[in-house]
Amino acid sequence: MEERIALFREYETGAFSVTELCARYGISRETFYVWKRRRASGEPHWFEERSHAVESCPHATASQLADCLIATRRRFPHFGPKKVKAWLERGRPRSTGLRRRRSATS
Repeated sequence: MEERIALFREYETGAFSVTELCARYGISRETFYVWKRRRASGEPHWFEERSHAVESCPHATASQLADCLIATRRRFPHFGPKKVKAWLERGRPRSTGLRRRRSATS
């Protein structure tokens, strides 16, 4: 973080070109301009490192879908693929666990 701030202090002096500064600090010009845009945006923590993690993982979604499919098939073994798909599309995967039915007398 301190190096990023120092980089822009040197840039503001006008004594060095962007190419020279990028070579000195070991970053690409594209990275320099990304940081410059963040700094210009007025964001208070523009100099902090940001996560490179993806926002969602398609593999986790596939795993959750598989769990829902298996639970639905166990609960309704007589359902065919079309009914299972329709059941899951209605937003019912949360209720695929076994429930106790209330008797009419209780």
